[in-house]
Amino acid sequence: MFNKYYFHAIDPQIDVLDSPKILEKLEKILQSQNIYSRRLSNTINPERNGFNGNDFVSLCDYSKKDSPPFNDDEFYRGYTSYEAYVVSSLSILISKKGLKVIHPILVRPTPFSFESMEEMRALGLHPTKRFTDMPDEVQVKNKISLSHMEGLTIPTKFFVNLSSAQETKKLLTQVKELLTHYQYDKPIYDLDTTQIISKPTDIEKVLRKTK
Repeated sequence: MFNKYYFHAIDPQIDVLDSPKILEKLEKILQSQNIYSRRLSNTINPERNGFNGNDFVSLCDYSKKDSPPFNDDEFYRGYTSYEAYVVSSLSILISKKGLKVIHPILVRPTPFSFESMEEMRALGLHPTKRFTDMPDEVQVKNKISLSHMEGLTIPTKFFVNLSSAQETKKLLTQVKELLTHYQYDKPIYDLDTTQIISKPTDIEKVLRKTK
């Protein structure tokens, strides 16, 4: 069912579940009613620029998450924005309908050396062309209005493994409170099962399905 959406990962988690940071980033987006580029969100950092540079927002095209890797090289299979970002993040579901996206030129994956990372930053600032090293990435210039938002996804099992079921339930409750406060009546889906999670007890149902 997710093929009709783009995903915008809010804050991929690595070692621990940082709920306050996730909620802070989500609230900024809900409050502004837009997903902004680095320039428009005043978060430009020359040392952390990616292929989306300062003026573009990156999205994952779910329907392309299993696309062939660069030059069909098996070494790079699985190197996608879905695996790198979405599977470990609370994400916003963006409708494809009516959204103008850019399909970047696919280049060889970069995060293997300092030189390649520098090349990535340079390509991200290219004045006329867009590039990416992930076959499922698309980009949107400047901002994405939340009028395109159709819901959220949460990687329930991943978050539970990082922290606990109790902490994940608490985060879910806080996310729903933010959606209600900013008047966004949108569903939250479990990423793995696509099941709608309406209340904390639904977390247990998802975990039983994903054992």
